[in-house]
Amino acid sequence: MRHPPADHTNGFTIVEMLVVLAIIGLAAAIALPNLLPRGGPNPERVAATAMRFAQTARLRAISSGSPVAVVIDVKGNVVRLEPGTQIFSLPTGVTMEAIVGRDNTTTVERGTITFFPNGGSTGGQITFGDSSGRRSALRVDWLTGSLKEIGNARM
Repeated sequence: MRHPPADHTNGFTIVEMLVVLAIIGLAAAIALPNLLPRGGPNPERVAATAMRFAQTARLRAISSGSPVAVVIDVKGNVVRLEPGTQIFSLPTGVTMEAIVGRDNTTTVERGTITFFPNGGSTGGQITFGDSSGRRSALRVDWLTGSLKEIGNARM
């Protein structure tokens, strides 16, 4: 018994498949950046960076055996460690508010959260916001010195 000759006209050629894949890839390359969140600064990213900064201060206080202060300069939009030279400048478009304990160096524009060698701290909260109304906060427990990031903070 003889089989009828195969019909090779059904299906797609490799060139046609490659053209379709190239078109899909080009469309994805154009559309994907618009679907992903913006890479610019936002309060959540700034709060995460500030949290790492405060963790550094806490660990430095524990390991050195002397207090380390996180100085919050609202007017200058910077956070820095004392003693030390580490400075964290807020990106343009992100604002900062702070609630800290009052001492002889506290002003409306400047406050500190001090970490002690036993792991504790003076406690406080730094809230970061942007023009769209998004807010994120870093909260420092006064007794334990533990740090907690609060996304979409409502203050």
